[in-house]
Amino acid sequence: MPSPEVDPAALTKAPAGGPIAGPAGPMTTTAASAPAAPVPAAGAGRAVRATPCAAPLRIAPRRLRLWATTLAILGLVPVVGAPGAGWSDWPAFWSGGAMAGSAAILTPASQFAWRAARGELAAFFPYPPGAAWLFGPAASLPLPASFALYGLLVLAAAAGAGFIAARVYRLDRTVALLAVLAWAPVMSSIVIGQNGPLALLLTLAAIAALVEGRDGLAGACAGLLLYKPTFAAPLLLLLLVRGHRRALVAVVAVALGWYLASTAATGGDWAWPAAWLGGIAGYQGIDFAGNADKAVSLPGLLLRLGLPWPVIAGLAGCVLLASLPILRRRPILEAASYASLLGVALSPHAWGYDAALVLPAMLWFLADRRQDDQPAEGRPRPPGVVGSRARLSSAVQERFLVPLLAPRGAGLDEPLRTRLIVAAYLLVQLWLFSRQTVVSAVAVVVLGATAIWLAVAWGLGPAPARPGSLPTAFGRTAQPAERGVAGSR
Repeated sequence: MPSPEVDPAALTKAPAGGPIAGPAGPMTTTAASAPAAPVPAAGAGRAVRATPCAAPLRIAPRRLRLWATTLAILGLVPVVGAPGAGWSDWPAFWSGGAMAGSAAILTPASQFAWRAARGELAAFFPYPPGAAWLFGPAASLPLPASFALYGLLVLAAAAGAGFIAARVYRLDRTVALLAVLAWAPVMSSIVIGQNGPLALLLTLAAIAALVEGRDGLAGACAGLLLYKPTFAAPLLLLLLVRGHRRALVAVVAVALGWYLASTAATGGDWAWPAAWLGGIAGYQGIDFAGNADKAVSLPGLLLRLGLPWPVIAGLAGCVLLASLPILRRRPILEAASYASLLGVALSPHAWGYDAALVLPAMLWFLADRRQDDQPAEGRPRPPGVVGSRARLSSAVQERFLVPLLAPRGAGLDEPLRTRLIVAAYLLVQLWLFSRQTVVSAVAVVVLGATAIWLAVAWGLGPAPARPGSLPTAFGRTAQPAERGVAGSR
């Protein structure tokens, strides 16, 4: 730890690409050769100069790219089995597009009858009827051709998400793109015909808009996510608890558009929500019975243990209540990234491919958070919540909390941070073997990341230090007299 005579503010002043001396020792800030570009500060509506980080982990950049490329390729390998698996989940979306505009899309029974009349296997399009219009053009193509074309479109959406992530999380574009493509739940959507990358693209666009203070755009992106309401729920909760009224107005406007589109998709049935919700409630039990091993959320795992829904709802509610201070008080980038993770962790229905929306949280862990940690929207940090320290014995502190001291990657020190991120990327590669592993490896990552985040925020480990701060050992953080650093207000 620097001596008291050292000017703390000087610790954060170093030329781009040069070392910064701090509590965790010398550290290279960037390794990118590209010129610095204006990047929005977390929680602020103005831009600051920042250089994208090309080496965010304690892994050589060349080796990092090699490993990430290998994981991305491995993630696509299962696509060779798609024809033998009946094109996996894609037929449900393909037939949903064909049924758009008719009452057949309204309930599982009517969908099964429609498909049986055409000699197709039973499949259910579970999204609001209006979402079927998105798949209408694909329904005009043969099933194999539409699967291939859709896979390319979803891959393009994943690439777009990578470019947005590079700007939002201050990462080198190549690193951000590989971070997205190496995340197995993203690639699994391409393999089985799902749409996680599209949801990830909209989620990251909403996060970017919130960071930049563009509430209308953020609300529009969150509203578009209502094509699958469980995807939109975490962002809607974030907007509500933080009082982003303009964004909420935009959400309502887009939701009205979805309602009208769904009315048209059902052949003019204005009361479609009742029939659709009834169909979802009836089908969920059937779906869970055949796919319980794919569950990655806390409610899904508790349901597998045989707990009744009231108990499951109560436990999930406790996690939600513990998370509200993070959503309300933390900087907007951190809060939005955590919200996307929380949405998967507490979803009543989340399979492995839905964990594509865990990626914003992984990117938060991946990126260097030294310059971002300011109280949300200029409000003072609430005492006893974020930044507090548990009054544990010194032995427990040394054994378990010392590895969490450095102000990097959401409070995780090296090499722990690199090890956890690498382990997460390797574990999610096992999504396809959930029947063999009994509990999905993706569930371990989802719930583990949620637990780490809550532990840090509630004082079981330190929150990331603010710019120029000097973390003391399990005590209050000493702040410099001047805070003229990037990201401060």
